[in-house]
Amino acid sequence: MWITTKTKLTAHEKKQVQTLIHQVHQVDRTFKAPYLSNQYNYFPGMPTFILVYDSAAQLAGFTMIYADEAPQDGIVDLIVTVLPAQRHQGIGRMMLNRAQSILDAFGYKQINYITERVFLDANPNLLQKLNMRVADSEYQMAMGQLVEPSTKRAATVRLMEAGDIVPLVPIFSSAFDDISDEAAERYLTESLQDASIASYVLKVETTPIGYCAIDLSDYAYIFSVFIDDRYRSQGYGQYLLTYAINHLQTQGWKRIVLGVEGTNVAAKRLYNRIGFQEETEIVSLQQK
Repeated sequence: MWITTKTKLTAHEKKQVQTLIHQVHQVDRTFKAPYLSNQYNYFPGMPTFILVYDSAAQLAGFTMIYADEAPQDGIVDLIVTVLPAQRHQGIGRMMLNRAQSILDAFGYKQINYITERVFLDANPNLLQKLNMRVADSEYQMAMGQLVEPSTKRAATVRLMEAGDIVPLVPIFSSAFDDISDEAAERYLTESLQDASIASYVLKVETTPIGYCAIDLSDYAYIFSVFIDDRYRSQGYGQYLLTYAINHLQTQGWKRIVLGVEGTNVAAKRLYNRIGFQEETEIVSLQQK
């Protein structure tokens, strides 16, 4: 066995990781795929990916570190994945130790260990063994049939342009309490500059009031949606999402996925209404 850390993955390494993840999903009946980019990490130079290879140079384990906030108030998401045939050989512990040393070096103290409810149900003693508790959960939902876009008077949706960023910043930071204006501007700018992300802006007449970002790396993953407070509960969110989804589907994207917090009943109801169905419950674990 040998272990290596990377800030960015090569195309070959991404294929190796995707193959490993596919095998894990097949055995564990899970769905969550790790984000294979470090672009949103607070420290661009922080090692993001940990890979473990066996003696035959086969990828046996993979860990992703997602840390998009500063260490003093940020919680790191950690996804640890081990090839089913290589489990119970200490690979997971090896990667956890390496991840801990990286996080210590960059000053991070709080960690969310990401897994899925189906995996916990299949391993009922895991929480006690690791001395962890369930801290939070969200649902990953997948789009079913083709969605016809709704309509909204005086509203339009188009791909975001650089001039939309500044007026969207206060709406973004208001929608997410833990996002500063500076972080919101950086987030919007990086998303716009990334060719693998489709960023849509919703406008009423000439005023931007909403935003939707969709990662198009392997499938369409909707990872950011927000609407100005003054326009919520008026159908604008449904209009923005159905337009963006229809645009992607007409371009040939078949798998469209998003995540919604388990406590966000209103958002889950909206997603159900436009055609999304629950696929898996993603669970965040923390040390007791």
